[in-house]
Amino acid sequence: MSRGEVVFAESNLSTDRLGACLLRSGLIDQTPLELAESRYHPMTRFGKIVVELDMLTPRDLWSGVKTQVEEIVRSLFSYSSGWIHFWEGEIEPDNVVRLSLPTNRLIGEGLERRDDLLRFLAKLEDPRTRIRIGAESRAPTSDNERAIVAALEDEHCFSGLAHRSGLDPRTTARTVQFLQLTGHLEIIQAGSDKLSTYTSAEDEVVREVVALHAKLIFELIAPIIALDGPDAVAGRLNRILEESAERGRPLLDRVRFSPAATLDPSELEHRALRLTGDRVREVDEAPGEIISYLEFELKNHPQIDDCSPLLEAVDPLRAMLIR
Repeated sequence: MSRGEVVFAESNLSTDRLGACLLRSGLIDQTPLELAESRYHPMTRFGKIVVELDMLTPRDLWSGVKTQVEEIVRSLFSYSSGWIHFWEGEIEPDNVVRLSLPTNRLIGEGLERRDDLLRFLAKLEDPRTRIRIGAESRAPTSDNERAIVAALEDEHCFSGLAHRSGLDPRTTARTVQFLQLTGHLEIIQAGSDKLSTYTSAEDEVVREVVALHAKLIFELIAPIIALDGPDAVAGRLNRILEESAERGRPLLDRVRFSPAATLDPSELEHRALRLTGDRVREVDEAPGEIISYLEFELKNHPQIDDCSPLLEAVDPLRAMLIR
């Protein structure tokens, strides 16, 4: 960042390397990319090699590097968790690529890209969707892409690919997008020739996410009820629900905890299925406020010396919600 604007970004993911970005943007083809990669070694700059081989002009390379940096920044918004580190210092001039987009626009595009990925993920999780090997025979460039292609030998549904490749659902979906662009795979949906425009998550996906959130809330609330009693806990949580609904969370409007401090999953499911737009995103974010509050209470409760065992016990549930 410089004066509030992003001026450079780099990534340790092979899918974010300059060559892969140039390939996805259509600036070079697979054969020239393989030639440039064969000439590359750590003491050289990949972009310089591409220009020396007359694959791109310096102006084209400049556009490609800016696209690479923008794609890295946009992709950050597709992650549901992570760490942020800040440090001050001068940036080496050779490494600075000033973007043509203001930071606020870049953030907006990143959020749109995240929403597109969530909709794409929901369509991939449709039981009718099948994924198969495409026409491109050359080996993909990244470890994640190679893992997906290898998994396609035995699996053709999305959940099976994610399990066999060892990738979380969002990373699998993003990798599938890349492989579709490069022709390494095709996405087919029963009743159509190709995957059509995706809109919102299918009902079964919505039901599954609601059930997981409800179960996580139940697990987090149980030790607090044991200490404070259900009436007091229900009162606090209902105030959180009211405030969230007032801030524009339609899923939580008129949803309440019972006097026993329980939340009816069927009521939440009923409301979620009638939402418009990206229903999975709303289900992820709205109950997420309740979960954050419960974690805050566990960490700051005067009668709980160490909440770590309680939070670690729900890690498997939390992992299932990462998408």
